[in-house]
Amino acid sequence: MTIKIHVTRTVLFLLCIAVTCLFVVTSESYGVSVPEATATITESDGVNIRSSYSTSSSIVGAIPYRSTVYIEKEKYTVAGSSNKTDIWYKISSSYGDGYIRSDLASVNYSYREGKTTSTINYRKGPGTDFSSEGTVEKGTQVKVALAAETAAGSSWYKIYYNNAYYYISASYVDMDSPSEGIGGGALTDAQFEAMLESEGFPESYKTMLRKLHVNHPNWKFRAKHVDFTWEEALNKQCANSNANLVSRNFSDGFKSVQKGDYDFDKHTYIGKDGDSWVSASKEGVAYYMDPRNWLTESSIFMFEPNNYDPTYQTESLVKKILSTTALPSTAAKYYISAAEQTYNGKKYVISPVYLATKTRQELGSSDFMINGHKFTYSGKTFENCYNVYNIGSVDSPDGSAATKGLVYAAGGVNKTDTSYLRPWNTLEKAVKGGAIYIASTFLERNQYTSYYERYNIMNGLSGIGTYQYATAIFSAATQASLIQNNYYDFGVLSESFTFEIPVYKSMPSTVAAKPSVASNNCYLDSITVSAGDQKLSFTKSFNRFTSNYTVKTTVGASVDKLTIKTMKNDNDATVTISGNSLKEGDNKITIKVKSPSGKYTKNYYVTVSKDSSLSENPNQDIIDGVEGTSLTASSELGDGYIRINWEKSYGYKVDYFEIFKSTKSENYDSKPLYTTTDGTKRTMKNTSNLVSDTRYYYRVRGVRVIDGTKYYTKWSNETVRTYKNPESPENPNQDIIDGVEGTSLTASSELGDGYIRINWEKSYGYKVDYFEIFKSTKSGIYDGKPLYTTTDGTKRTMKNTSNLVNGTRYYYRVRGVRVIDGTKYYTQWSSEANRIYKSPENPNQDIIDGVEGTTLTASSELGDGYIRINWEKSYGYKVDYFEIFKSTKSGGYGSKPLYTTTDGTKRTLKNTSNLVNGTRYYYKVRGVRVINGMKYYTKWSNQANRIYR
Repeated sequence: MTIKIHVTRTVLFLLCIAVTCLFVVTSESYGVSVPEATATITESDGVNIRSSYSTSSSIVGAIPYRSTVYIEKEKYTVAGSSNKTDIWYKISSSYGDGYIRSDLASVNYSYREGKTTSTINYRKGPGTDFSSEGTVEKGTQVKVALAAETAAGSSWYKIYYNNAYYYISASYVDMDSPSEGIGGGALTDAQFEAMLESEGFPESYKTMLRKLHVNHPNWKFRAKHVDFTWEEALNKQCANSNANLVSRNFSDGFKSVQKGDYDFDKHTYIGKDGDSWVSASKEGVAYYMDPRNWLTESSIFMFEPNNYDPTYQTESLVKKILSTTALPSTAAKYYISAAEQTYNGKKYVISPVYLATKTRQELGSSDFMINGHKFTYSGKTFENCYNVYNIGSVDSPDGSAATKGLVYAAGGVNKTDTSYLRPWNTLEKAVKGGAIYIASTFLERNQYTSYYERYNIMNGLSGIGTYQYATAIFSAATQASLIQNNYYDFGVLSESFTFEIPVYKSMPSTVAAKPSVASNNCYLDSITVSAGDQKLSFTKSFNRFTSNYTVKTTVGASVDKLTIKTMKNDNDATVTISGNSLKEGDNKITIKVKSPSGKYTKNYYVTVSKDSSLSENPNQDIIDGVEGTSLTASSELGDGYIRINWEKSYGYKVDYFEIFKSTKSENYDSKPLYTTTDGTKRTMKNTSNLVSDTRYYYRVRGVRVIDGTKYYTKWSNETVRTYKNPESPENPNQDIIDGVEGTSLTASSELGDGYIRINWEKSYGYKVDYFEIFKSTKSGIYDGKPLYTTTDGTKRTMKNTSNLVNGTRYYYRVRGVRVIDGTKYYTQWSSEANRIYKSPENPNQDIIDGVEGTTLTASSELGDGYIRINWEKSYGYKVDYFEIFKSTKSGGYGSKPLYTTTDGTKRTLKNTSNLVNGTRYYYKVRGVRVINGMKYYTKWSNQANRIYR
């Protein structure tokens, strides 16, 4: 026999002799079956979790806006007071356990029936400080909603009685015999524990399942044990990053920065379905894939088999779900008809609630997929196409997924496919045909819950990450929440649901955590190493995805450590270097880069050899000199050739030069076009492999051989020339044109007070008629229209004062223009200059910051024919007036306030108009301060709500 007792302050002594057990309890117990409530956070800024029921107690966590928590009990802190700020909830959540204030959350109650053991008073609050509202006779069945504790610490129950909430003393209620649910089959606690054991649920599942059992004793949970480990399943799911997407609006911790998912040069995530959807990180996938994260009141329905039960899956419920979509209410009957269909001699059964929820999730409020509009695709015209489930809407970087779904509805590009009742040229055919598609391609493939539909784990390890309905990693959670909300509204949560929950082998004992807001970027842009003043090079070029590098040069006895400099791709990443105390022989230095999120690390390894027997290289000065030597190259067009000329800076001689050629700028292979026989030559004539009207690029470097090792000068600049066949008429201005096109520019920028200044310099030689300056917010991406054009070719600066947003990085580049015989010829592009714009310091910034940091607390009370809204402002900064907003939906406010006060002293408003009996109204408040004609706002108050009677 298993006995489980939950107590608040209990000293427990257990003496077991044979089968006799004695329990001594020194304080009151709430018993085994007190239900917990669920609550949704209504404070837009989130809520702090406190260690105790006071704002002076320590903060132990924070819960985001709209998150769900479990309430274990109410705690009244002031005897006789029903002010919500005096009432606290003891809660548990995935963000931590502790206390939150009751005015910051909205509550959903479930009930367990108890029986009164005496005739007792019921009161408006817990404790005898509240007046009696009447009596409950001994032996009465009462609906217990939640445990409550008085300011003095005594135990009471919140009950639902006579269509209202009251409180009775817990000492006079027997909770030991739970009642049957609506569907029957309620389990006692002992039966429930036996079920968990027989199903083989790991301990890490049981805590949340027990919470659900307390509220829903007739719900049953079945474990589906799969034949592979959690790590195997997760790795297979993540093998294709394009199969796991999140909205770009998700925090960086949810996003992947692996190769192909992130543009490291532009510091942006690569769009996978249009620009708005990007690849998810492994942590993001794990969070949504771990079943234990979704064993909550609002998410458990992702594990509900999608069967049809007409007793509660009614047309009215379907209408409710579709009411927020663009579908007409009459469409609900199509979903009921779609629940049971025969197609090609086979019967298909599927939940209409599931189908309607899928429509709500896929289409939202848009009518794009159901308005029958005319469009063109692959050169063909389509119209009267309907697709209520987005079937065939394949993700695409160009954002054309929805259009592809409409083409699918038409029967494909050629309009010839008639499977699944296609063409879907009516709403009814789209609903019914799509239902057959889902039932035959998902339910028949063992994907019969929202979880299995998103994570295809029921078809073996090889199937994971394939054949999934949606690429959004959160689709199952979203769909489950929509189903639960509608079940709640229609009062069917007391039905006897059975849920099938997957259990993986070797499941970690801890639940997959929600990713942080910080980035997962752990890559470097460069590593440079030196020994003293000597810069060292690697045997291969640096690549951020390559881990191992070897220093070319063996260092001598005088080198105890290397100087290592790194450039992080994300400035918030951290770099630690170990193993940089050099010993004789080979040394492996580790450069560890940790992402800002702390979840990813990338190790780079630098191997360097030390030989103390080596004396200092007597040629080091020469080597350094050669490697510091610069070259300048130019080119000219001859009759049937292009001549390349170069000059070397004075100082160190070279043994020969290598000349490289390409048809693309900065894209050369490793083999030179020509190698001179010595280091004195300064010109070469390229006569072969030249095509008329083709532009050719050249660059040059010098080579010095010392003790058999080659050392190189710096690369020359790149010189370009367009080749013309000898028979082509020579342009008398060709030398000028070539000179202009070979002219280089260097650009820079500086931040001023309200502007960014762009400066540029031109290489000597050929004049230009004017300059064009281009601007962008993305590196290397400019449109064809310049920001500014100078009036002549002498100007070397311009001040950008308009279209600048504080905190934004702007990129600029410049080119010169020479007009010859009506044709424009351009210099080479300048280097790219960039600058982050900072707005000029506002002398009132301290006041503005103070106003915007000001907090408001709102409450409401019901009066005779009105609802009164009260608010308080934190001390410090005054406001000029307040704006009060009103809505019938939580969080759904328009832009126009209900009322604006005449000054900043008012703290109350009586709403007497546009109130409907039985309707819940929501209110929020903000303060406004006007400074120099600009409005600045305080933070929003919490949301106050009240049902009007």
